[in-house]
Amino acid sequence: MKLILIFYLFHISKLVIELKPLSDSFIYDLRINHQKNPFAIGTEDNNFSFLAKERGPFKAFLYIGDKISQVKYVTLEESHSFSFLRPLQYNKKYRYVVQGTNTRNEIEFETTIKLESPFIKPKDKKIFSPIFFKDFELKINKEKILEARLYITGLGLYQAFLNKKKVGNAYLTPGYNDYDYYLRYQTYDIKELLETENIIEVHMGDGWYKGRIGLLNGGKQDHLWGNQYKLCAHIMIKLIDGKEIHYDTDESWKVKESKEVFNNIYDGEIIDYTKNSEEIKDVLISEEKYNLIPDFGALIVQNMIVILNMI
Repeated sequence: MKLILIFYLFHISKLVIELKPLSDSFIYDLRINHQKNPFAIGTEDNNFSFLAKERGPFKAFLYIGDKISQVKYVTLEESHSFSFLRPLQYNKKYRYVVQGTNTRNEIEFETTIKLESPFIKPKDKKIFSPIFFKDFELKINKEKILEARLYITGLGLYQAFLNKKKVGNAYLTPGYNDYDYYLRYQTYDIKELLETENIIEVHMGDGWYKGRIGLLNGGKQDHLWGNQYKLCAHIMIKLIDGKEIHYDTDESWKVKESKEVFNNIYDGEIIDYTKNSEEIKDVLISEEKYNLIPDFGALIVQNMIVILNMI
C-alpha cells in the first residue's frame, strides 16, 4: 500500500508540473482529446483545448499544409473544450493553431486511415490462440522511408510483433468493445522496426469477444459474441519520393498454433512449451462486416500493468 501511495503522489506532482506554462507564451498547453501529443486520431467527435494568460478573443485554426482547413472563434470560457464545425479528413497531417491578440501557439497531429482491409481467420477452426503471420520484403534503403504505420484490430485480443519486437506498448488490445455496434482499431508507428526482410506476427487470445465475461451463466459463458479468431490489419509505408507501399490482411497470410493451451482475462494463461506448434496452415477471408472505428480511449500500457501487480 505504501508503494502505491508513493507512486500516486509522484504522478500527482508530475501532473502539476506539466500544467504550468512551458514557455513565456500567453497561449500554451494546446491539447486534442486531452492529449499533448495526439497520434493518429479519428475524424469525428474530437475535443480541442488550450490555456491562456490573456482574455482573448481567440481564433483557432486547422491547417493542412499551408492551407487553412477550418476556423473557429473561441472565448476564454470556451477554451477548455470546443470542437470544429466539420469532421476532419482521414490520413492527413494537420496543424492546430491558436491565435490571440498578440501571440499564437500550435501543435501538429495526424489522423488515422479508414480501415477497410478484410478480416482473415484460420481455415482450421480448431486452432486455439493462433499466430497469424506474413513475410514481406522491402527492396529499398531504410533511409528512403518517410513514415510507416500499422493499423490493426482483432476478434478477440491481439499482440503484434514486427521482426520479433513488440509493436507499441499497449496490452489487451483492441480493448472491450460493444461488438454488435462497433469495433475499435489502433494505429502504430512501425518505421524503426522495419528491415529489408520482415515478418509480422500477430498472436491472438480469447479476450472479451471469445472468452467468458464476469459471472454470466455462472462464469462459464464462452463465445458470447463469436467463436472464431479474426484479424484485420493494414501496413502503409510512405517513401520520401511520395510513393506508398501497402499490405493488407488477405489469403497470402498464414497461421499456426501458439504454445498456449488456455488464456483468459481473469485467470491468466497456461503455456505448454512441449507443444508442437510449427505446423503452418492457411487462412480464409471472413465475409462478416463490422463497424470499425478509430480508438477513442486510453490504452492499457506497461505502467498500468505494474500498478495492478503491486495491488
